[in-house]
Amino acid sequence: MTPVDFTLLYPPFRARLKMMLLLLSASGHRFVVTEGFRTYTRQNELFNQGRVDNQPRVTDARPGQSPHNFGLAVDVCLDADASRPGLQPNWENEAYEPLREACASFSLLWGGTWSKPDRPHIQWPGYAAAAELEPLRDIFEAKGLLAVWEFLERKEQ
Repeated sequence: MTPVDFTLLYPPFRARLKMMLLLLSASGHRFVVTEGFRTYTRQNELFNQGRVDNQPRVTDARPGQSPHNFGLAVDVCLDADASRPGLQPNWENEAYEPLREACASFSLLWGGTWSKPDRPHIQWPGYAAAAELEPLRDIFEAKGLLAVWEFLERKEQ
């Protein structure tokens, strides 16, 4: 597993996420970030999965339609045994329930509450739908990731 580059996450999101994961870990729930920022190329690979091969589909979002593409989302995995080296994945649905309250406490969105649940998904609020991401996509494609974050900072003020 390639380590996630936290510097490619929107700084306020990164700060909340790190604090939340630290508190969860202290309470016995060690969640590991398995994916953060995604390039359009990576997003396209994931979109094609299950459409061009026999693997399960993992996303309906095309490049530019995922908050991952703007450093606004991560996917996590619960480590079933933190005492052992490496990640011992626990994908059982109920294992992700601690994220419900934790995300609410930190004003983050948890994908487990969606009509098509995505329990390992955590993201910055306000940018869940493709239409909400459209202005970010336009800025990103014209000026890059930092310009997206500057836009978000101005909007937050």
